[in-house]
Parts: sequence; C-alpha cells; structure tokens
Amino acid sequence: MEKLKGPQKKEEAEIAMAQLRRNYGKWRKDKLIKKDGFFIIYNDFYISEKLKHIKGNALKVYVYLGIHVKNETGECWHSVERIADYFEMDKRTVERALGNLEELELIQRIQKGFKRVANTFLKPY
Repeated sequence: MEKLKGPQKKEEAEIAMAQLRRNYGKWRKDKLIKKDGFFIIYNDFYISEKLKHIKGNALKVYVYLGIHVKNETGECWHSVERIADYFEMDKRTVERALGNLEELELIQRIQKGFKRVANTFLKPY
C-alpha cells in the first residue's frame, strides 16, 4: 500500500475512509433488517484469550458452526462428514478441530445414541 503524502493524498484518504464507513454501516443495517442471520463473536473472545489458543482449522469450524446454529438454542446438527465435505478436508481434521473447541470450552457435543449425529452446542465464553 502506498504511503499518503501531502494534503491531496490525505484528502483522498479521508474521502475513501468515509465511503468505507458508510458502506459498512449500510451493509450491517441491511443485514439486520433482512434478518439474514448472523454470528457474533464478542470481544470476550479476545479478552478471555480464546482467540490466542484456538487452532486455525478449529477457528474455521467454529465460524462454520456459528453460522449454522439455531440462534435460540445455540445448537447445530451438522455431522463431521458434512463439515469435512464443506471444507474439503479429512474427517479426522474436523474431529481434531472439534476436540480443540471442546478443550477451550467453546462447544459441547452430545450424542443421543450409537451412530447418531451429535448435537453440537456453542457455549457462552
């Protein structure tokens, strides 16, 4: 990125930044009005140092789960196979990611029976 020098460059930067702020505000407002769904990661994720200790694939899986959870209950029924297919990764990689999320107490998985899909719950952090 080019460094800004002189009043003309600073003025152009101010205009560009104002436009970016407006675009972001409009995008956020439009999404909330349309109720497209959203997944919030609160600042506590950083403050509690969960972000520091989460592994790369686990972060991807966490965002995936967050997008697919039922907002009222925080649960998702997607199988390891389905998640692995989406990311085009091995099922063991997804299982390790889920294990990392459980270690960090970001999720809890509960299986109601043998060979049943586990319910995955996002946990408050």
